[in-house]
Amino acid sequence: MSKKNIIIAIVAILLLIAVVGAIVFFVQNGKNDSTNTENDTTNVENEALAELELDTVSTEGVALSFMKLSASSPVMAAASGDYLSTQITATVLPADAPDKTVDWSVAWASDATRAGSDVANYVTVVPTSDGSNVATVYCHQAFTGDYIYITVTTRTGGYTATARCQYVGYPETLVIDKTGYTSVTDSDWNANIVEVDCGNTYYFDLNLDNTLGVVGSNFGDYKISMTTYGGITTTQNNYDSTGALTGTITGEQELVVADTWDSDGSVYSYYAKTGGLHIAISCSIENGQLVVEAKDAASAYSWTTGSRAGSATCKYTGYIDGMEPYTAVTVTDTVSGVSTTINIRTLTTVSSVSVNGGEDIIF
Repeated sequence: MSKKNIIIAIVAILLLIAVVGAIVFFVQNGKNDSTNTENDTTNVENEALAELELDTVSTEGVALSFMKLSASSPVMAAASGDYLSTQITATVLPADAPDKTVDWSVAWASDATRAGSDVANYVTVVPTSDGSNVATVYCHQAFTGDYIYITVTTRTGGYTATARCQYVGYPETLVIDKTGYTSVTDSDWNANIVEVDCGNTYYFDLNLDNTLGVVGSNFGDYKISMTTYGGITTTQNNYDSTGALTGTITGEQELVVADTWDSDGSVYSYYAKTGGLHIAISCSIENGQLVVEAKDAASAYSWTTGSRAGSATCKYTGYIDGMEPYTAVTVTDTVSGVSTTINIRTLTTVSSVSVNGGEDIIF
């Protein structure tokens, strides 16, 4: 190779080295700038995700100061069998945080008597989607007396919040046991009605229940309210001081409610009449039972009044629109709000018997 060609080759090699060096320099600086930008972004996100909040929830079957979700629990498995459930929401702050995804976990309290049992047999939580802050909590069996701790963790920043879950046994249903009582279906009112005889007292068992069959002892404090349906028609005859009939007035008396529950723990339905009330039924609560006192049937309605100027008598003559009245009695558990209603109607019943007017039979 000539001397001139050698010099050209050396210059080319030097230029190539310079170009590669420049490329490496700019690439390296670019990487450093990118890394710094990523670090700055991460710091901003960490500062933004300042807090994760869980709101306390009390609902059917479980008072949840919060609930659980295991990301590894399949949705179908978590919801299998009998369970109580509620929906919960974890609030990630601030509102404009770019990544609000979370994971859920659950564990027994350190002093729980059931700590040796699989907590997933009692409570599971399933998010609406992977990483969702909205989830459904399932309670599969009662764990009265123990606590379960639910922890939710943000995927960005690893912020956590923990809440306590307990089983208080909220009832889902309240049933009035009508076993042994006569019920009829009244087609006029389209209602099933228990018919009771006047002058007697009846006791109906009240049964609270839920899906798990375990209702807490804090429930069973009841109150009663009533709604009345229908009324009676009446005829009033007026007489002067000599006893002569001076006029006849026909009227109607609606069956109404005197709600005295707040003052004396009872409530009753009645027809108004001169000189007092014609009470249909009176209801109260005694030892966890609905107590119904059947007073008077509608057909027994009557009253009489008089003075020196004359007198008046009033009697039942039929039902308004031909529809026999009844009272709807609603019993409500004051803690859970669960309620149920029983429809009651009073019937005239046998009150005495005599033969031959009490006189001797003579042949």
